[in-house]
Amino acid sequence: MTTTLGMTCSICMENFINSDAIYSTSCGHVFHHNCIQSWRETSTKCPMCRVEYGNMQKLYLNFDDNEVSTEKLKVTEQVNQRGAIKKERSPRINSVMPPKQRQKSSNFQNQQGAFGQIHPKIMSDNYAQHTKVVVKRYPSNFFHHPMVNLAIALGSIMDMRITVNDIREIRKLPQYHKNNHLPNSTISLLIQFRTLQLKINFLKNKSKLKNHSAYARVLIFEYMDDNTYSLFQYAKRNLKNHGFSRIFYQNGQIMASKVTNGPNLIHIKSKIQVDEIIFSKTGDEDEWSCAIS
Repeated sequence: MTTTLGMTCSICMENFINSDAIYSTSCGHVFHHNCIQSWRETSTKCPMCRVEYGNMQKLYLNFDDNEVSTEKLKVTEQVNQRGAIKKERSPRINSVMPPKQRQKSSNFQNQQGAFGQIHPKIMSDNYAQHTKVVVKRYPSNFFHHPMVNLAIALGSIMDMRITVNDIREIRKLPQYHKNNHLPNSTISLLIQFRTLQLKINFLKNKSKLKNHSAYARVLIFEYMDDNTYSLFQYAKRNLKNHGFSRIFYQNGQIMASKVTNGPNLIHIKSKIQVDEIIFSKTGDEDEWSCAIS
């Protein structure tokens, strides 16, 4: 398959190929359509520069002569023009700003510049954290090498076509809580997919394992690092006793809700936030709105 010269998606770090749907954000960064759509499920900010972007533009790449089509050139030109206008306006705006406001503006621009200098390797590592799942209670008598075949077999049971190229990593997790009185009949696995969409599809179809006698007890969860897991347990332990019926982890975020199927979800970001929610006056609508935001 023909690829562009050195052009890669900044999310999955894979080369663009001629069959890809490729989109550019209004801030000028280029991604696979599936990658940026999956990213938008967790954040509306550009994964590269962290700027809120209003729209996306489809790009058409001509691989025969390695030239970008007219539409992409127009988009690039528009992005460059916006950048030039911002640079031109900046001195005039700063000249009429009060000193305190000018300092805030300068600090904000410095922060934006820092975001813009995120190394692609760091970006790739952060993205990889959201493409992992943990498989628990996997029957140990079915364990074999190469382990990638274990993921392929699970996918087959869930009516998902998974190939070797879809798996970035799979490994056996250590058993921290063993019951010495019971045979070691199950193991835990960590599976890392190459794309976020594959992980989402894997989680969506996990209920189909219940229909298979050998895998009915298998549990599949989103992967959480130690800090996230600690916050998740803290939120569950404290919010359950204060009217929150749902505390769950989805797409890299800890969410809480007072109503089982309610639309108002709170994104839990820290233990301090959990404490503030507990001690806030739940009858005060203004304070409740602040907790949601």
